Amino acid sequence: MGKSKKSKEATPSVKKQFREKITFQLSTSLAELKGLIGEKKFNARIKKASRLFSSGIRKKDVLNSHGVKQITARKKVAEETALIKES
Repeated sequence: MGKSKKSKEATPSVKKQFREKITFQLSTSLAELKGLIGEKKFNARIKKASRLFSSGIRKKDVLNSHGVKQITARKKVAEETALIKES
């Protein structure tokens, strides 16, 4: 029995999307170095730098980048202390 493959276009992960954005921005901003060190070395260094920058990125970090999780936790604590003070 053969395994059936689902023809579903997979979207790249958040980390890969972030890495692609970093690679694009670094390559456009450091275009002058491409002529100095060569295209192959330049692309290798840009790739390595984008990996280093995106190494700590996780999906939860990206979704909660504005501290949404911390704010909701503080609200819960504030509500609990208000209930304790009322009683």
